[in-house]
Amino acid sequence: MRRRRAIAAVRNAYAAGTKDGRSAASQGDRWISAEAALKRRMNDSWTRWWWRQGSPRDIQAILRCGAAYRDGYLQAVGFPGRSWLPVPLTRSASAVVCTSDGTGALYAVLEQLSRLPLEEVVVVLHGGEKESLRLARSNPEAHVVSHPDTFERDADRAVGANVTRSDIVLFVGADTVVTAERLIPFLLAADAGADVVLDDTTPQLGIFGTGAERPKFKLS
Repeated sequence: MRRRRAIAAVRNAYAAGTKDGRSAASQGDRWISAEAALKRRMNDSWTRWWWRQGSPRDIQAILRCGAAYRDGYLQAVGFPGRSWLPVPLTRSASAVVCTSDGTGALYAVLEQLSRLPLEEVVVVLHGGEKESLRLARSNPEAHVVSHPDTFERDADRAVGANVTRSDIVLFVGADTVVTAERLIPFLLAADAGADVVLDDTTPQLGIFGTGAERPKFKLS
């Protein structure tokens, strides 16, 4: 019974996305040719539809139905194949990419953030890292803040937070790739009213006594 309900919900989401996409396409607005604007508009439509269903903040249901709605919507407007993830947010959200721990995964980190309905993605670079600057600027959705001097640890969080104007700020490190699917619970928790949402890094601590300098919780 539960499986049948889940399948029916996915089918309804796809049909709703197709209907809303056709309505958007019939208006012939210029925003359809701008992917960032299209992603935000699709997410706004998805959010309205999701909450009309009286749907809970169930992560798995959001992922399943959001993907189905996206596929129907983008097929209708002629932009199929995108891996965007709709998230039913009632407030604006942005991400700040922190580089104090390194930038080895910066390109992949930005790719994951581009899948989310964020108003801004602010990348704070410091120390004159030319390759990181090139990678950041290659992402059309990234707003780059660069400084030639090296910041103290975590100062990039403060710099990025001062730049963004969104209600919710998601802090992400540039050294480790976290999938967009794993970031959604943080956005939903903040949207629901949490002041701070932390990522529990206990599984990464290893044997007691060997990781004394690793923080148990990481701000996200």
